[in-house]
Amino acid sequence: MSGSYILRLISLLFLLVLGRLPSAIAQQAGGHIDPVCKMNVSDDKFTYTHEGKAYYFCAQNCKQSFAATPATYLSGQSATACLPAMPDYADSVNKGIIQQDNLKGSPRRSVCQSFGDDYMKVDYGAPGVKERVIWGGLVAYDKVWAGGAHNATKLTLMGNALLGKQELLGGEYALFFIPGKDSWTVIINENFNQHLADDYDEKKDVLRIKVKPKKVKQAVQRLTYDITLNPKNSREGTLSLRWEQLSIEIPFKMMD
Repeated sequence: MSGSYILRLISLLFLLVLGRLPSAIAQQAGGHIDPVCKMNVSDDKFTYTHEGKAYYFCAQNCKQSFAATPATYLSGQSATACLPAMPDYADSVNKGIIQQDNLKGSPRRSVCQSFGDDYMKVDYGAPGVKERVIWGGLVAYDKVWAGGAHNATKLTLMGNALLGKQELLGGEYALFFIPGKDSWTVIINENFNQHLADDYDEKKDVLRIKVKPKKVKQAVQRLTYDITLNPKNSREGTLSLRWEQLSIEIPFKMMD
């Protein structure tokens, strides 16, 4: 094999590598798309393998959310999770259709609102008042409360949003509160898979928001969450908790 042939071969290989280098660099710069929050991921710090394919995440919470229900994020039909809620026992009690609330336990309820391909959903256990003192009684002031009964109240956010003025990335979270007589703290925490606040860890808080409780004229017998939209902007509104004669309102705005 002649020296000139080897030189041409080396030159050809060099040009070939040089030609592919920009695309390789571009691919590395582009990284991967987090299937939960849709953010660009340029490293492999948080990965999860599902059915033989590796997925990359921007944070541990997104990885945890994906691992819990991969189909939710891979179906491409996430907004269909927001089917109209059917009237249930708690609705009948709250509307006075059922005069005497004799049901033992706290049925699981959910409220969901879609925003195109995005949605917000709250899943919670709904206890009843049942002639008990709720605020400062059953629910203690100045202590972390799970915002419902049984398992922690779960907030699912498909898409990113501003809660108050703080950004919350898409994912699944626990929704906790610290009730006070004049002010409440709303807590978004990474660990949504727990009983009440038994395993609550402040270090896993994603954000905290201060809100003022409001009085409602007609008592709400069964704890209820609602998502109401701003009539002037269908991508913003209020997430509210109502129970007994008190309401907590959390303003939000879905980000484009």
